Amino acid sequence: MTLVALADVPTVDIDPSELSSAAESLRTHADATTDSAERISTTWNTLPTSYEAPEAGELLARMSVVPRAADDFADIARRIAAIMAQLADQLALARAQESTLRAEVVSFRDAVRGFRASSGDMGLGSSADTWGPGQFLRNQELISECLSLRTLRDTVIEEARGDLAPIGQPDVVLPVIGVVGASPSAPAWAAEYDAVADGIGFAILERLSGGNRRRRPRSACGP
Repeated sequence: MTLVALADVPTVDIDPSELSSAAESLRTHADATTDSAERISTTWNTLPTSYEAPEAGELLARMSVVPRAADDFADIARRIAAIMAQLADQLALARAQESTLRAEVVSFRDAVRGFRASSGDMGLGSSADTWGPGQFLRNQELISECLSLRTLRDTVIEEARGDLAPIGQPDVVLPVIGVVGASPSAPAWAAEYDAVADGIGFAILERLSGGNRRRRPRSACGP
């Protein structure tokens, strides 16, 4: 049997601490997105008190898609962060096992080489099949531990990939029939946003650019 070598010990290339930090940063951004969405919603809900126009109600209804889309984005970000954090914990365990296993392999190889050298010095002969007491079985155990660590590393990474695979576009589902710029492949919330920009949004900008922030009721005596 071949003597176990450091090359047999699988390497955990992903830094668990960096992955954990990235997950925490993503959670922070998700929370900030939620806070911003709440502020946007609160601000837009004050529109009826500062702007009166036929399209104001429709605009307010359409703008409700913004906080919903933001909430969906934040939810996706939190799901990704949770997967990343779990993977970081699992890889931290794998990396700790890697460090321990490397130290054990180095120590074991030194012991085997020492036994073989002493056997040769005593004229007992020495070869790749020469093992000290218990060394043959220990060599098998170390090779098995290397294989187990490789399986652990590959499994947790593949599981994380599998968990990430279903995460895609936000789950906001809105009717897009007749919406300007809508297409079968476009996310519904994006189509709703385009409708605001292409239609009602320009009407708002046109009035505001003229300095008329609030439409005044016409007098019964004249224009």
